Amino acid sequence: MTLAALKTFWFRAVAATCRLTGHSKVCRAPGYSLSELEVYPQPARAFWGDRSHHVGGTNIIQAENYDTGGESVAYYNTTVGNPGGVYRSDDVGIEPTSDTGGGYDVNSLNTGEWLEYTANPPYPTANYTISLRVAAPAAGGQLRVRINGAVLGTVNIPNTGGWQTWQTVTLPTVSLTGGIGSQALRLEVITNGF
Repeated sequence: MTLAALKTFWFRAVAATCRLTGHSKVCRAPGYSLSELEVYPQPARAFWGDRSHHVGGTNIIQAENYDTGGESVAYYNTTVGNPGGVYRSDDVGIEPTSDTGGGYDVNSLNTGEWLEYTANPPYPTANYTISLRVAAPAAGGQLRVRINGAVLGTVNIPNTGGWQTWQTVTLPTVSLTGGIGSQALRLEVITNGF
């Protein structure tokens, strides 16, 4: 059975931003933000909230709902703390988003960082399209998508016109094996700048 599915990951570029706190200067490094993902097939470890992400039909995985388990289990982050200070209290930057549907986006993601999600593709074999929702003030960012360690592909992040100016980029015709239970979907930042 072949199914054209839609996966959407929302990302946003973030330039270095600094603020003064008492006598110290706190800076947010260049990176990008992720708002949400539409996913059909893709799983990760212990999932955030009360369910894993069922993959089949049109499913949206909110970027801020990466798995639990902490550093090097559900995510890898090169900075300390959540500079946005909202939604979760680990080291991944999360902030409110202006994208359609509102909610949050994951921001300040830098080269080498990653997030994992638990998904359950239901079909034994199917082709999918992964659509990522991104925002970036400059072109040049790259994001790699993996499932269970296997590389599904890499997307280039275009200049969308700003940090909260969203656009969809696509990773077409991705073949996935489903019906085997939970699988780990990983988003890896190859090059930041979005």
